[in-house]
Amino acid sequence: MFESYSVNPVFNVKAMSHQTGVAAATLRAWERRYGVPSPPRTDSGYRLYSARDVAIIRWLKAQLETGMNISQAVSLLQSSIQQLEVPRVISPPAANLPASQQRLHNDVLAATMAFDEIGVERALNEAFALFPVEEVFLNLLQPVMVTVGEKWHTGELTIGHEHFITNLVRRRLITLLAATPMPHHEQRIVTACAPDEFHELGLLMISVFLRRNGYAVVYLGQNTPAVRIEEVLERVQPEAVLMSASGLRSAARLLSLYETLSKRRSNKHPLVLAYGGHIFGQIPTLRERMPGTWISGGASEAARHIDQMMKHRNIGSTRSVPIRAITQEVVEELRMRKPDIVAHAARRIVADPLDLNHIGHKSERAIDAAERLFYVLDASACFDDASILTDATDWEWDSFTSEGIVPEQLQVCARHFCDAVRICISPPTCEFLEPFLHEMIEALTMDSGQP
Repeated sequence: MFESYSVNPVFNVKAMSHQTGVAAATLRAWERRYGVPSPPRTDSGYRLYSARDVAIIRWLKAQLETGMNISQAVSLLQSSIQQLEVPRVISPPAANLPASQQRLHNDVLAATMAFDEIGVERALNEAFALFPVEEVFLNLLQPVMVTVGEKWHTGELTIGHEHFITNLVRRRLITLLAATPMPHHEQRIVTACAPDEFHELGLLMISVFLRRNGYAVVYLGQNTPAVRIEEVLERVQPEAVLMSASGLRSAARLLSLYETLSKRRSNKHPLVLAYGGHIFGQIPTLRERMPGTWISGGASEAARHIDQMMKHRNIGSTRSVPIRAITQEVVEELRMRKPDIVAHAARRIVADPLDLNHIGHKSERAIDAAERLFYVLDASACFDDASILTDATDWEWDSFTSEGIVPEQLQVCARHFCDAVRICISPPTCEFLEPFLHEMIEALTMDSGQP
């Protein structure tokens, strides 16, 4: 039925929406729930759809217009076309591993699903006994965490599983960090997670590699407040600072901190500012506004990059788009009005007839949704870029659904939130933020055929 269509991925999500008449948010919801479509992604994290995907979505939309719901349409699609192959994202880590490493990956994953601490430790002990540390990081620890994250987003694992394996891996990495020999480089590096950033395993792996490379690493861990970072820098006087941010909110906090640190750098006492994290790969335009140098790749590659920077005293920056002065004024007013905005939005959400998954504590859930929407808006305003609220941040919206708020409910919450922002802030600030509010609603608008 669809064999004659090309599977070459060429359409971004906006083009796909235009071609099919199905909203981007609906496409993402169908992908999460039913695996259709399941497009590959670019290195920067953007979805790319094929002509076959277009044909499939048009067919599904036609079934919805006859009165069928989406789950029925997908079932009909799968049963009617036995040979249909929908391109799927292959988790990079577990693919093409040697048999023994693949087995260890599967062993750790199975033990995680069973909350079997002894089983996880047994597999990790075997891995470190058989392979160099670098290979264990690259071919076991990183792949396992990616797989667990994917299974959490699809509902196959719970947040409890993710916390369980994260803490076990963190414990092992801390042990490795403490067991490294004394540093032989005089240069010191401070590593820390940005304020409001709790995903630390990637940075912890890099810190282990840097220690093994002979650097004196001061590791500060997750969610390090900006004022504490500045206190440590004043006391330690390091040659470099490496921080990570995986989410939009923590990236905005990092931007503010690095803006301050970049102004304090001098030729006499140069300070290498480096940063990394999932968000900067997902939304490349953020890097254009960040002081410092973006560090990409796995832990081993990132450590080599930093090593080269330290040897050549490279303090260059990738930033090409400075933040406008008016942006700071807008952000300050937005934050000052946060209590009013959140309270007003929560009242409107509670008054709406929407049902938050038939569970109690509706007021608390409404406040939580309003606060999270506020932080998404605040962060995008910090970067002075409304476009990051659309497809590039679909993972941000996905995090709401993993907490139990389905896309249709989130759409209603967002409408009430945006109305609250318009009511609570001054006209000049409202004018500045209007494109951001528009993009937020656009990103969450569901197609009328979505059940």
